[in-house]
Amino acid sequence: MNLEIYTAMLLIAAALCCVDPRVSGRVQLKQKSRPAARIVITSAVVAGMVVFYLFGRLSAALAAIAISSCIVWTIKSSLRSRQNKRAQEAMAAFLGVVTADLRAGATVPRALNRGVEALPGNAPTEFAQILHSAAVLAHNGASPHVALHEATHPELLRLAYMVGLAHTHGIALAPLLEQAHNRIDAQRRHVQATAASLQGPQATSIVLACLPLAGIAMGGAMGANSLSFLLGGGLGGALLVGGVVLLCSGFMWSRTIIDKASPC
Repeated sequence: MNLEIYTAMLLIAAALCCVDPRVSGRVQLKQKSRPAARIVITSAVVAGMVVFYLFGRLSAALAAIAISSCIVWTIKSSLRSRQNKRAQEAMAAFLGVVTADLRAGATVPRALNRGVEALPGNAPTEFAQILHSAAVLAHNGASPHVALHEATHPELLRLAYMVGLAHTHGIALAPLLEQAHNRIDAQRRHVQATAASLQGPQATSIVLACLPLAGIAMGGAMGANSLSFLLGGGLGGALLVGGVVLLCSGFMWSRTIIDKASPC
């Protein structure tokens, strides 16, 4: 195949990745992971197309696709962890203020409104909007768990369950929220301790991912033209693709294990 055919194939793949399925708003919430996967695939295809233009080798394009997929996946994983951390901090601040106000004798609408005002400035937008809607419903005499049930975050769904339980069975809301606040504080302390203990494995995974580059550099210092061999197609191209895929898979797997060991 010539350059034009390869380029056409990559452009078609990129266009297919960018197609947005026509679904309703509720289905879009349930299929929240589709845009993220589409971004990863589209970025990888574009990177592969650029590398193919530069080197004219399909093996180099495939290696670029694997590397760019790994990079985009890592960035999105880090952003998702930071967002979950901000949401957890926002929920801890919200529950702390609401529980204290309820213990002091404030009404539920007043306590919820005070909790929304106490949200940190870096709280996720969806988080703040749903809590504000719940406070407005409570102020208007309706049950706030109606707005909370529209959320997708687990912490908001737990709050919706507690508020609905208190509303349905007449249970005092303050003890339930206090237990939830204590659970979040304990989980945050556990996450901080675990993150400190996982700094070593994280550094090890990064060092292992950089070892192949160090090997190529050492080979070049000894007079071996490793890059020309890997980018020249044939056996070198096959080794390039296989090595890059194994390297990226190992790095992503190690990050997945670390993230599961320290959920945020």
